[in-house]
Amino acid sequence: MADDGPAMVQRPFDALYLETDGKVFLLQRDGRLVLPRSAAEAPCPFEVFDVIRLQGRAVALAHPRLAAHPHHWYDKDDVPGLDEAEPLVRLAINRTLLRTIANVAAIREGKVLLVQGSRGLTKDLWHFPGGFVSMGEDPADAVVRELQEELGAKLHPLHLVGTYQFQSPLGYHIRGSFFVAHLKEGELRPDPGEVAAIRWVDTDEAQRRLLHRFDEEELAVLMSVATSPPPRG
Repeated sequence: MADDGPAMVQRPFDALYLETDGKVFLLQRDGRLVLPRSAAEAPCPFEVFDVIRLQGRAVALAHPRLAAHPHHWYDKDDVPGLDEAEPLVRLAINRTLLRTIANVAAIREGKVLLVQGSRGLTKDLWHFPGGFVSMGEDPADAVVRELQEELGAKLHPLHLVGTYQFQSPLGYHIRGSFFVAHLKEGELRPDPGEVAAIRWVDTDEAQRRLLHRFDEEELAVLMSVATSPPPRG
């Protein structure tokens, strides 16, 4: 049974995506499974937390306010395989899936390595080296693999600084693991298909160039590693 109260619509939208506990609310219209088009079509009050653009339409992502689990809603995992689900529904589900990445502040002689992407979501942006975590892969292993593939680099043992979450400019929800480590000696060989340029910077310049800003704890860990001698071997 739904709570009483009006829907908390923060911005105008063309379609509404309601999901909770692996369940998605969809309507049947002309033989298709579709997203609600207005607050009036929603089965309960809700709170919009974001609005993204899909197929030229504003899709509101919202948390439903329910008193009980909606057993009669559609299972999110099943919907993409249903022929009657319209493309906008499938795109919305895809866009809400959590992506996992891992990055590292690679340090050498007190400087931090930044890379400028040559393609994809990081094209022309300065960021810490790293990338997507593959299915079944540990984030630390992903960092080691990405640096080997993109830079021909090897790392000393990693220190996990913490995790973070953000939304990319395209609306993807991303959770990251952030590491810090000394980079082993040796010439870097950037793969031009992945990396346009590299740059060694101090932490002040990193703060200015990066979208991610260190909090005090992260910066303390980074500086501790940066000012300590690298392990041997």
